[in-house]
Amino acid sequence: MNKFNYKQPFIVVGVLAERDGKFLFVQEADGPDAGKWNIPGGTLDPGETLAEGAVREFCEETGHEVSIDGILGLYYITKEYPEWESNALRVVFRGVVGEKTSQPSEDIIQTRWVDSKEVQGALRDEIRSKDITVMVKDFQEDKILPLDIINYHKEKA
Repeated sequence: MNKFNYKQPFIVVGVLAERDGKFLFVQEADGPDAGKWNIPGGTLDPGETLAEGAVREFCEETGHEVSIDGILGLYYITKEYPEWESNALRVVFRGVVGEKTSQPSEDIIQTRWVDSKEVQGALRDEIRSKDITVMVKDFQEDKILPLDIINYHKEKA
């Protein structure tokens, strides 16, 4: 069975980050969508908050620092592959790209600055999922939720 087979819905965190009117995208090297463009993101590590995981994933995948200023939105996507289905809830933060401090991780082919016209046009068929076009539109419409709507509780049993 494919290691990317997620029938049970799972959470992914990401950051749609902008600088000078362009967004920093990554081209994935692995998985069923290898070669496709995506926003930087991934799954949480144990003990991380959603924001911590999103910032870590962004930095690992792009080599850039990022500052987040709010939550862009929650995006639920079901994607059917030939032999399986993936169900993910993406918690996407809004961000501003900072300085480049390292090289992208090895699971990224390359990074690319794209504007909204490219997302809607030239890159449309090369983007990992259609919800990314909605994210870019939401970003441009200044949709933003405050970070403090997420409550974290760590408890001992």
